[in-house]
Amino acid sequence: MLRACLWRIPQHIPGSTSEDKLFRQCLLTIVIVTLSASVMMYHCERAHAETPITSGMTAFWYNAIIMATVGYGGLVPKSVTGKIITSTCTLNGALLMMVFLQMLYLNACRASDHYYRLREKQKTRQAWSDPAERSG
Repeated sequence: MLRACLWRIPQHIPGSTSEDKLFRQCLLTIVIVTLSASVMMYHCERAHAETPITSGMTAFWYNAIIMATVGYGGLVPKSVTGKIITSTCTLNGALLMMVFLQMLYLNACRASDHYYRLREKQKTRQAWSDPAERSG
């Protein structure tokens, strides 16, 4: 039920194209996966005394870094379930980041294409409005 509601949020934003909606959905998915993995990581790791993941914010920071596939190495889970969550988040993060970066690239290409089309139209209008070039 919650997933269905969250996926429909971008559909109700006026004036956005389907690519923008897909971009927002991907960004929303990344945030939701990071938050849910942070909650799971915190609950798995809080039982261990020597774990560096001692708060919810630390767990969120850890999962955001892991999902971005940076992985500084300063924080390492101690429990087996924490390590399983880490490996799952790394794989999911790599896939989600790949899709997210592809959408950024496609949006940049679309904006660049739109810019060059407008430039060509302006050059064509200038050529037709200049009488010296037409008689030429």
